[in-house]
Amino acid sequence: MDCVRYCEQSIDSVVRQWLTRFTGNLLTPVISETLQMLKFKSFLTLASAVLILGSGAMAQDCSTCGGSCGSSQFGYPSMGGSCSCGLGGGSHHERMDAIRAENAKITARNDAWPKPFSCADRQLYHEIWAPMIDQGFEEQCLLSSEHFDSSTHALNRLGMSAVAGIMQNMPSHRKHVFIHRDVDETVSQARWDAVNSTVRTFYGQVAPDAQVAFSNRQPSSVSGAWAEAISNKYLLAAPAPVIPISSGKQTVASSVGQ
Repeated sequence: MDCVRYCEQSIDSVVRQWLTRFTGNLLTPVISETLQMLKFKSFLTLASAVLILGSGAMAQDCSTCGGSCGSSQFGYPSMGGSCSCGLGGGSHHERMDAIRAENAKITARNDAWPKPFSCADRQLYHEIWAPMIDQGFEEQCLLSSEHFDSSTHALNRLGMSAVAGIMQNMPSHRKHVFIHRDVDETVSQARWDAVNSTVRTFYGQVAPDAQVAFSNRQPSSVSGAWAEAISNKYLLAAPAPVIPISSGKQTVASSVGQ
């Protein structure tokens, strides 16, 4: 741009001196306006010529300075192109590609709002509650000593019903039977063999991925119906609330200050 501006000023000065020599100062305003129009019309042509000449000069520099365009001598950044001297390439082209990629990423994020954040919140929610849900299913699918015969350690009628309920009612990924680990390891292993044999024999096709595992959780010793009955009896047996009347008062309203 400095070269173009210098050329414009030189042409303007030469033409102005030549016209003034033959016309005097009478046509000075007309000369100025004419030169202004000529400069605008010839700007593109002049700029193209400067670029062509500049490219030739840069190519010549590449052949004389080892292809660095003098960047090693003057600290100018390489412009890319042929022998790292063409316009519109090199580090500037890479910088523009990086800017376009960053803008595309920001635009995609804005278009997807707020889905990425909703997914992250939902995932965090499940990560918090997943262990509690797993422990709840483990407790529901847990067999205790009440489900086995005390002498043979085989499943009794209650145990067979519990295993059938787990295999038929639980979701496919929750068809797992847990056995409360006994103090005697021999008893625990005998109970595991009995449950595993029942699952493979009667429910191998219904739940081929069913698993039998030990658990250290304490089983519930009472049923929900029995616990609810105890709670209802406690509430029904509670005495009716009584508001004591202060000494010297005749009614409850006067006792509470109403």
